[in-house]
This record gives sequence, C-alpha cells and structure tokens, in this order.
Amino acid sequence: MADAPRGESLRMQPRLTVQPAPVGESGWIVAYENDPAPIGRHETREQAEIDAREHAREFGQAEIIVYNRDGETTYQQFDPENWNAPTVRDIGGGPALG
Repeated sequence: MADAPRGESLRMQPRLTVQPAPVGESGWIVAYENDPAPIGRHETREQAEIDAREHAREFGQAEIIVYNRDGETTYQQFDPENWNAPTVRDIGGGPALG
C-alpha cells in the first residue's frame, strides 16, 4: 500500500492549540485539538504560542490555533522549515509539561 502524500498525512494530524487555563487557574495551556491533556502550561500567552509553534514544527505542521480569552479564535500559520523565533526559555519561560 502506498503512503499518503506528505500534505495529506499532515492534514490528518491534530493541530496544536493555545488556550487560556481553566477558570480559577492562571496562565495558558498548550494542547492538541480535542485532547484534554496539556503538553505545556505557561504564565503568558506569548510563551505558550512559542511552545506550540516549537511542537508543531517538530512534526512539520504549519499552523497553530489560539483561543483568546475574549472568545475569538486566531489561526497562526508559519513555515515550519524556516522559522527562527525565540524559544520559550529565551523569553524567560519554564519548561513545558511532559
């Protein structure tokens, strides 16, 4: 059986999300779509977005979804092969959960 083209297999992967922590908790959560288990928790949204992009890039994904506190949703696209943004540690964040 032939493998699916690269683009096809990537579309089937769950996307990474950045979302506010649950009510009563502070910070931001990084998780895969439809998966309640966080893979990262950060004090700031900026740290969470960087962590999500780092995880997405590891798997060749080019988009993360950010759920804002005001209910708006943002889809951030980037080139996973050519992305030179700071890491979470560069901006003073702690390690991701894992």
